[in-house]
Amino acid sequence: MYPVCGLRPRSSPGSFTRSSLFVHGDRDTTCAYSSARQAYNEIKWPKAFLTFVGGSHNKLYVLAQFTRHIRPGMQILGTSAGSTAVAHDPAARRLVLVAVNTAASAQTITFDLSRFTTLPTGPITRWSTSTSSGSDRYVQRADVGLDGKTLRAAFAAGQVQTFQLDGVSA
Repeated sequence: MYPVCGLRPRSSPGSFTRSSLFVHGDRDTTCAYSSARQAYNEIKWPKAFLTFVGGSHNKLYVLAQFTRHIRPGMQILGTSAGSTAVAHDPAARRLVLVAVNTAASAQTITFDLSRFTTLPTGPITRWSTSTSSGSDRYVQRADVGLDGKTLRAAFAAGQVQTFQLDGVSA
């Protein structure tokens, strides 16, 4: 049994049956990063762990990028990018992509959505939070679209973005 930041689960870690997504800053001084990793290591699949490099405990806007969009019951999908979390709700036909640019400079991140048969054709709603400046704090926009089955998005250094695609089927 493990305590995570002073909390004790109602059941043993190995008994969790739902998908689990851990999002934790590696510079959190309130809840040690090692405690979160230990908790993650003790639960069964399906699970995912996303490290927010340089993130502290006060990054609630970053947390919102995940928790307001990746909802209970969604399927966590595998991804080759360690700084991206992907979740799909087949019944609601919703796909959520959350990505973090951990680089010290701006970059374009490309998402290959070719595994899906149906994708939206109009603008995609996204939310962004900047960790390097106070300019974006969970700001909603609808200013990106797909190029076929590819989504390309510009990310500032330290920026987190959530993309919500509705009308998606596998």
